[in-house]
Amino acid sequence: MFLSPPWGGLSYDDAGQYNPMESIIIKSNIIQGHDTLKQQVEGKFMNINGGELLGLAANAVLDDTNSIGLLAYFLPRNTNGVILGQIAVSSGVNGRFEMEQNVVNGKVKTITAYFCRYLHQP
Repeated sequence: MFLSPPWGGLSYDDAGQYNPMESIIIKSNIIQGHDTLKQQVEGKFMNINGGELLGLAANAVLDDTNSIGLLAYFLPRNTNGVILGQIAVSSGVNGRFEMEQNVVNGKVKTITAYFCRYLHQP
């Protein structure tokens, strides 16, 4: 599964180190156990942050079955890897993850974090 959520507007790069928990907010009008049409009429929304998004995706892809799931999270170049690791643990993602820098014309533009139960040892 490939996640490429909105990064929080044009000011995502101004904060220094990017934190997906604080910067990614997705509004959803689907709340479990409620009628979607009724919510749209009443204007009720659920906010999902970047950590919750990672947790939802991990539950869908990195389950405990015998299948090998892979989750890729596309984020800005200034994403703090330590904070991302803490978010992964608090979101229920077990195992290791790897961060890859995406370079264009010699400059790091973005990173992609890969989460999988069976990442290769270095």
